[in-house]
Amino acid sequence: EYTISKVEGGYSDTESAYVTLGYRISDFTPYVTYAVLETTDDEDRLGDAANPIGTGAQQAALNWQRTAYSVGTRYDINSHLALKLDVTYAGDFGDTYGALPHEPGAETFDDTILYTISFDAVF
Repeated sequence: EYTISKVEGGYSDTESAYVTLGYRISDFTPYVTYAVLETTDDEDRLGDAANPIGTGAQQAALNWQRTAYSVGTRYDINSHLALKLDVTYAGDFGDTYGALPHEPGAETFDDTILYTISFDAVF
């Protein structure tokens, strides 16, 4: 999947993409995913003095860059309930926060690892 998002005003225009490869083996579906995200209008937003959502550091917080690699599996417990396990490594943030939650002015990091366990239920 490849997406281009263009938004008027001070919000970020982005290009993002991901590709996932999975294979079902009985009740398990192991998979790997590669994803990228990048804002495409960083200089335009910073130069907009009439920007309604702020300038300077506030606008820089809307500059995003990230590459992520995920590996995981889905286990179908029954026809209405699935357990999903996922590990995602995200990096290549450049001088951005990688579109991850952060406090204004917080230290930037080079990468992060996210571990996820979830249940999907259908009622």
